[in-house]
Amino acid sequence: MSMLKSVLANALNIRAGEGFPLLLLLIHSFFKGVSTVFFETTANTLFLREFDSHYLPYVYMATASLSIAFGVMYSKLEAKLSPDKLLSYTLWLLWIVLLLFYVSLLLFGEIAAIAPFFAIAMMIWKGVHWILLTLEFWALAGLIFNVRQGKRLFGLTSTGDIVAIILGGASVTFLVNWIGTTQLLLISLIGLTGALGILRYIAHSCPDSFLITTEKNDNGEEVARKPLGLLIKEPYVILFFCISAISSMGYYFVDFIFYDTVGAHYTREEDLASFFGLFFALLGFINFLSSALLSGRLLTLYGLTVGLLSLPVMVFITTSLSVTIGVLNGTVGAFLWLVTLTKLLDEVLRTAFESPTFRILYQPFPVAERLRLQGVRESIVEPAAIGLTGIFLLLFTTITTLSALHLAMLFLILLVAWITIAFFLRQNYTRVLMNALSNRRLNGLSLSLEDGSSVAVLQKGLESPLAGEVIYCLNTLEEMEHNNINNFFIKLLDHPQPEVRIHALRKIEQYNVTEAVKTVNQHLLIEKNTAALGTAIRTFCAISDAEAFEHVATYTNVNNPNIKKGAIVGLLKNGGIDGVLAAGETLNGLLVSLQAQDRCLAADILGEVGITSFYRPLIKLLHDNNVCVRRSALAACGKLRNPKLLPLIIDNLSHADTREAATVALVAFSEVALPTLEQELARQENNYTVQIRILKVCARIGGIETTQFLKKLLLSPPRREVYCQLLKSLVASGYQVSGAEEEQRIEFFIEREVRHITLWLASIQDMGIDKTTALLVQSLYHEIQKSQELIFFLLAYLYPAKSIFQAQRELSDESTEKRAYALEALDNIISHDIKNLIFPLLDNLTPTQRLARLNNLFPQTHKSRELRLRELLESTPIAVSTWTKACALFSVGNLSSTNLQPIVSKVLENASDALLRETAIWTLANLKPTDLQERLRPYIKDSSPHIVALVNDLLNPDRNLAQYLPA
Repeated sequence: MSMLKSVLANALNIRAGEGFPLLLLLIHSFFKGVSTVFFETTANTLFLREFDSHYLPYVYMATASLSIAFGVMYSKLEAKLSPDKLLSYTLWLLWIVLLLFYVSLLLFGEIAAIAPFFAIAMMIWKGVHWILLTLEFWALAGLIFNVRQGKRLFGLTSTGDIVAIILGGASVTFLVNWIGTTQLLLISLIGLTGALGILRYIAHSCPDSFLITTEKNDNGEEVARKPLGLLIKEPYVILFFCISAISSMGYYFVDFIFYDTVGAHYTREEDLASFFGLFFALLGFINFLSSALLSGRLLTLYGLTVGLLSLPVMVFITTSLSVTIGVLNGTVGAFLWLVTLTKLLDEVLRTAFESPTFRILYQPFPVAERLRLQGVRESIVEPAAIGLTGIFLLLFTTITTLSALHLAMLFLILLVAWITIAFFLRQNYTRVLMNALSNRRLNGLSLSLEDGSSVAVLQKGLESPLAGEVIYCLNTLEEMEHNNINNFFIKLLDHPQPEVRIHALRKIEQYNVTEAVKTVNQHLLIEKNTAALGTAIRTFCAISDAEAFEHVATYTNVNNPNIKKGAIVGLLKNGGIDGVLAAGETLNGLLVSLQAQDRCLAADILGEVGITSFYRPLIKLLHDNNVCVRRSALAACGKLRNPKLLPLIIDNLSHADTREAATVALVAFSEVALPTLEQELARQENNYTVQIRILKVCARIGGIETTQFLKKLLLSPPRREVYCQLLKSLVASGYQVSGAEEEQRIEFFIEREVRHITLWLASIQDMGIDKTTALLVQSLYHEIQKSQELIFFLLAYLYPAKSIFQAQRELSDESTEKRAYALEALDNIISHDIKNLIFPLLDNLTPTQRLARLNNLFPQTHKSRELRLRELLESTPIAVSTWTKACALFSVGNLSSTNLQPIVSKVLENASDALLRETAIWTLANLKPTDLQERLRPYIKDSSPHIVALVNDLLNPDRNLAQYLPA
């Protein structure tokens, strides 16, 4: 039984946890179908008995008016009622009206004068009944299932409706002959009662589905509900409403042509009822097959394209054939059956594809907005389109007396517009989905810098006691190129905060504000803050030309480093010959000082001076024994940017104490550093930690030249650890493929990662998890996680990186709905071939389920634990990390598998990493080969002290191997 359930679930594309809600919806759908088929059959039969098809336009207009009235009421109630109450009240309304029709027909249906009234009233209400019942059912389905589930299951949920139509349609002839047409309403009423009961049960058993969660911004604050007027102005919503209106018009064009043709062909009530019964039965059977077996799979495989275009395209083809037959004076029967085929396709494709697609199109919106849009579209927009169709048909059939053939010709024009809008809507869906995925809102208003009031606010801000506020206002006025900006700089020299005075002094130096000379000179006498005084000295040298030396020279001998630095930098840059000589002598003293802080100061001064040719003293400082001195020298290198310093800067990448300072310096060199970095990358072939740091530097440099340099590395991919950083650095540099060859290469890399994941999953399954493999299995899961991350980096080269990484973030979110949005977004961005590769990795599946789906792409056979370990040890460096291979060696050592001894020896001979060599030596010792001493003797003089100690210990008979177990 469990196997049967599993097979059925796979066939119907049902996932764990979806079965029970789906079953409830199927039962609800069945009761909905019972109510619909028997009510529509009764209404159609009584109407065509009393009237001909020329009255249908009046019916459409009346249906539209009534539906719009209920739609407005629905929209108002939606804002006040919870979803479960809103849907319950909708069904109760339909139940009461249906009961009134049934009782009225029993009492007055045989009165000739009243019968036509009931016939046309039921025909009008038939449309309202269908609209409101459909609105209730699909709103319920949208609350229970998210966008990804909807794509798979929305078509399947309607199969209950279809089964009801099949059974109901097939039994109509028998039931009419047995109980009469009026009693069909009683069956419809029973179906509606069942639907109401199921709705209440769902609301009771799944209360969380009816909760409307409030949207929150990045600060955790609730976002105000968007007004309906603003919501319906969005381009996506406009397109959605347009295609809904055209689709509704198309339905009633087909409906009118169908009923006009059928009404002309069949005249007896029994014939009409039998025809409609058989038609609905055939319709239901085809609907069942398409909705249960095709809808979900095709929507999942090909997305909304098939959902939006299948209906208009197929109806266009059959309508074209009908017009061709009519124009060529074909037989009446041929035209009738082509019209019937058109109606059949219209109904089938609406149920199987368009209806689920329309439900999916709601999903990017929050629940509250979703219900509002659904209410407006299905109870106002579509009924308005029905009324407009009724007016057109009335004009065409009464004033211009057009036949069904002529209407079919006009309908072709509508179909062309329908197909065109479908294309635009399909494109907009992805954009709206990404906005829903980000779920972010901007807060506050942007400041216009063009009006006088804004400038006045900024000028007022210069008087603020807060340093940050003053500096912000000053920078903004500077960006505006305010004509009084120099006076603002000078005025702020009197600000109480030293940070503001320092900022103003730097701006005076930057813009060479010579009119500030006198003020700055006076400032030298009154400034109490040493950092501000040092900046003032430097600024004075910059704007006073030759006068500076006499006023500043004495400051070079003071003990305070801020003042001394300001004086030396100012004189070296702008003090003339005398200033350079005096400051240079003091600087040389700092360079040879025994005090580390003096040497740090010397490095800072060289950096502040920024003269490229002053690089030689930095060479000595970069070799200084003091870490702080080396860091200061590295900072100065970044300011001087002399290429001769690059090798020394790169050497500091290997040291943890200077790594970040060296990175900052290299980034400051920008593209100038790339040739040296490329050479160092090749030289450090066996030192992957340094290679990774170099690639991180490249990521921070960025730019076109960096991208070109990194792209070359992809042609001969390095070991796994370096490859991971290479992909990250390419993303950071903004790489996007440019040409079919590059695109194919990236797609190959994606396929390779998926192939690796499949192999690792199969290895985990075959090896099992116990104390000998636990560490290896943990490492393999990490490899799988890393491969999934790399796939997103590779996708970012092919598609918009922002959207790809946004989807990646949301896939790790706890919210099921956000994960569904992320998958749906990727479904609409990436190509079909890549989707087939990566979606088994992204769906919420167990490792066993994931492997089962991946096996279809990369078949795996069951292998022994020993063979799986051999595969891992023989893997190329690009396939697995050093750590994973070391874990595999550890498992071999614990298993004491002598069959793997040759491959362990091979790994040891080729290992360039100390961890791999150490683990291979330990494993080899555990395997106890007879020639162990000869194999280990070459490693006695290894460069790694750990390996030397291990080998010496292993050659001792009393060795203790436990201490060498990998941590």
